[in-house]
Amino acid sequence: MADVPSVLFMSCTDTHPDDIIKIFLDVEHLPEKVYIEDEIYAFPWKIDNKYYTAEVYLCPFPNAASSNDKFAESVNAVILYFDNSRHDTLEKIEASLSLIEQYSPEIKILATKSISNNVAPGGGCTKRTIVEWCVGKGFELVELEPNVDEEDSSLEDDTFEETGVKRIIQALDAHVWPNLVMKNSNSQVKGTKHPESQSNFARLRQKLGLDESLDEMLNDDNDDDFSQLFSQLSAMKERVSALPETDRKDAAEQVVKAFWKAMGGDDSEFMDN
Repeated sequence: MADVPSVLFMSCTDTHPDDIIKIFLDVEHLPEKVYIEDEIYAFPWKIDNKYYTAEVYLCPFPNAASSNDKFAESVNAVILYFDNSRHDTLEKIEASLSLIEQYSPEIKILATKSISNNVAPGGGCTKRTIVEWCVGKGFELVELEPNVDEEDSSLEDDTFEETGVKRIIQALDAHVWPNLVMKNSNSQVKGTKHPESQSNFARLRQKLGLDESLDEMLNDDNDDDFSQLFSQLSAMKERVSALPETDRKDAAEQVVKAFWKAMGGDDSEFMDN
């Protein structure tokens, strides 16, 4: 099981990472742990969605001395939990950065119970301060129990419909896990129309885990192609947004091309920069 990728749970509070995993799994008692290194244990978790399955490890942050290069390479996502009621909130978060950087995770989530638009009673940070920090460091802020009564239009982000643990699961679902197994194994593009774009879109579909029917839409002269493609827009947006920055632009371009072709456009009208 050495090749199983990991989701690393870290805490810069008194809350143990095991307790954060309990919240994530919505259980009172954790399942049986497995040891992936001498002093590093984890809880097996299976991602099973509409598009693929993947076996991953939910791993509480080990002792820094226990971590090694082999384990670091397995980490695909980091979830860092913080307590905003502390006066030294940001300092605690910053202190964890050097540890996180050694893993180079593609998914970085900063999680907390909830955070107010105003300064916390204990002297913590405002939501705006944390959001700005996340933007600068490449993290996504997730409130496990968001305060729905508070609204700040300047901080709203309607990119994701889900909140809390569901949003974390959504982000993990959208990740391209190295050991994922597609449920639709036949990814070959049929037909001969626009062969190069078909190949690009086939790779995009596989990367984003989109429905196999999208391949067919690019090859059929059906008047309903555009409406069918449009019906998948929400899923595409969700998965493109969760891709690493290096892949996001290319994926977005392929989605645009797919829509252009569905409207009868031609490849020659796209110019390479």
